[in-house]
Formats: sequence, C-alpha cells, structure tokens
Amino acid sequence: MGCWILNEKLSVLLLLVWLGLNFYLFIDTFHWYEEEDAYIYTRIMLGSTLAWARASATCLNFNCMLILLPVSRNLISFLRGASICCGGALRRQLDKNIAFHKMVAYGIAVNAMYHYTLYVNSYHRIACRKDLFILEVLYTCNILYLLDESWRECHPKGKMCPVLDYMQRVAPQPTTGSSLLPHAPVLQLQLKKKKRKRKKKEERKKKEERKKKEGRRKRKDGGREKRREEKRREEKRREEKRREEKRREEKRRNKKRKNGKKKEEKRKREKESSFEIILFREADHIWFTTNTAF
Repeated sequence: MGCWILNEKLSVLLLLVWLGLNFYLFIDTFHWYEEEDAYIYTRIMLGSTLAWARASATCLNFNCMLILLPVSRNLISFLRGASICCGGALRRQLDKNIAFHKMVAYGIAVNAMYHYTLYVNSYHRIACRKDLFILEVLYTCNILYLLDESWRECHPKGKMCPVLDYMQRVAPQPTTGSSLLPHAPVLQLQLKKKKRKRKKKEERKKKEERKKKEGRRKRKDGGREKRREEKRREEKRREEKRREEKRREEKRRNKKRKNGKKKEEKRKREKESSFEIILFREADHIWFTTNTAF
C-alpha cells in the first residue's frame, strides 16, 4: 500500500485538483444564479432548476475544454522533450493521458445528463403553466429559447408561444420526458458497445471465412501436395541408391587395388628369393672347382 501511494501520489493529486475545480465552478455558478438580482423572475418561474442547470453547464464547458488536451500529441511530445518543464514524475503522468481523457469524458457524460434533465424539467414547467402570456415567456425565456425581439411582433399578447404549445402536445406530463430523455447518453454508450461487439463479430466471421477458404484450398491442393511429396521421396530414394552404388563401386576398386599391390609384392619377393638361390649355387660351384684344382 505504501509503495502504491508513493508511485501514484501525483496522479491522485491531479485527480483531486480536477474534482476540486469542478466542485468550485459548480458552487460558484450555483450561488451566482441563486443570489443575483437579475434572475429573480426566472427563479420565481423555474425555481432552483436554472441555477442547478447553469452550474452543471459550467462544469460541462470546463470538461469540454480539457478533453482535447490529453490527446494533443504535439503538446505532450513537447512537454516530454522539455526537461525544465517536467521531470520524471510528470513524464509518467504524461504517459497516462488516455486515462485522464476517459475520466474527463465520464465527467462530460454525467454533467450532460444532469444538465439535460434539468432543462427538460424547466421546459415542462413552463409548458404546463397556461396563465403565461407571450411577453412574459419571451422576457423570462430569452436564454432558454434564444428568441429575438421580432417574435414579440409576430406573436402578440394573449397568445401562447408555438414552442410551448408543441411541448404541451408532445409531452403534456412532466414525468415522461424527464424520465426518458436523460437515458439518451446511456443508450448512446450502449449502442457504441453494440457497434464494437458487431465489429468484433464481423472480424471473427471474416477470420473464420478466411480459415475456411484456406482449408478448402488446402484440400484442393492436398492431392497435388501429396503427389509432390511422393515424387520428392522417390527422388530422394533414387539419389540414396545411386550414392550406395557409388560407394560399393569405390569399395570394390579399393579392394582390387589392394589385391594387385599384394600380388606384386609377392612376385617381387619370389624373384628376389630365386635370384639369391642362383647366386648361392654359383658361389658353391666356384668354391668346389678351386679346391679340386689345388
């Protein structure tokens, strides 16, 4: 545990800083929209939903600003190369840029869901109140609907806004939209997972098809390969037989040479022995003749 704290203390510190900044921005904007006099009328109309929605929107903007920083490769490579800017510990954190990118993405998803639910509730609150005139709606909901002053001329006092009329028809109860619409990001994530699974299945099918095609080719070429292997084996056998015959012929030649040499040596020995006998006989004859003469 102590080694983990020593190794991961900087990453935990950066995580706490990120959470602290989000918490600070959320509280600051919430108090701003709750206590500012410019939003008294909207607070009467919508209650505290506007403050909660705007607070989550500031956190959403902050995270949208941060999400591309961990993915910018040129900046990360520059910081890695600059030894003055970052040391060894910071370089390790730069290697964990994808993890921080995922955390920021999760923060964006949570804030977006929260922001979306609050704005849907505010829309339903306005749509359910039929005692509002168009001027009141335009005055209080300029930020929500992003309408211009030309709408006041087109829609005089005493008529409802067409957007509110549409909301009343489509979602007359405030529970349907607020309960179903926040699930859109979750459904998107699930669809992405399904797409990934489909891609994996398609890749597996392609691999299986390739394997089947290779098996068919091998089966088709199996007879050819067997014939080729048989021919190669026959050629090897023939070469081995030829080599054996050559070896036998060499052995026979060597034996003949050895036998010829032995015969020649015997002949030489016989000649030498016969010559010695003749010389011995002649010497005896000469000695005998000399003795008889005396």
